[in-house]
Amino acid sequence: MDTLIKQYPGGDGVVTVLGGVSLIAEPGETLAIVGPSGSGKSTLLNLIGSLDQPTSGTVRLGDVEVTALRGRALAQFRAKRVGFVFQDHHLLPQLTAAENVALPTLAPGADRREARERVRERLGQVGLQPRQDAFPGQLSGGERQRVAIARALINSPGLLLCDEPTGNLDRDMGAQVVSLLLELAAAQGVTVLMVTHNLEHASRFGRVLQLQDGRLSPLPPLGEAA
Repeated sequence: MDTLIKQYPGGDGVVTVLGGVSLIAEPGETLAIVGPSGSGKSTLLNLIGSLDQPTSGTVRLGDVEVTALRGRALAQFRAKRVGFVFQDHHLLPQLTAAENVALPTLAPGADRREARERVRERLGQVGLQPRQDAFPGQLSGGERQRVAIARALINSPGLLLCDEPTGNLDRDMGAQVVSLLLELAAAQGVTVLMVTHNLEHASRFGRVLQLQDGRLSPLPPLGEAA
């Protein structure tokens, strides 16, 4: 990621949300980004995941310059190479857990039989295969978030972006979701980037960064004396 700047029009000119952010993540690395509300954590995640475009700077994933992609090429890249998990699971209430997980596989020409196998595999990885026919309203908050994680991983992306994934969960369930993310990262070699307000959860990641005043800086291991 090459020095991202993100600005929005403001009453007196422009508002700078990100004033020059650089970040390099290795395959399989787990990173947590903490910072106060309004510091730009979600904005940064959206730029990395190509849901938004920077004012200047570039984002690369492997050998692809993501910020140069447009239209169908961008949509296909995002669907296959990046997974998203949000604070609100965004499951469709009229679909079962399995059907929700299968949504990213429904592109024209996709192998339906192979997709069904992947759905079963992903639900098994998050411990929900016995609940595959349940609707979101029949699942607990933690189960719904695990379905969302399975959906995010259905196309085996190299990067998993998590925006406050434990924000709507109690402490124990939140800890279980973090454990699951770390286990999947280790098992599948996926890079996990999570933004969170929860320092306890952040401390379990391989690297913790702070976003403040539009810039990223490393934190010492949490719990160490200053």
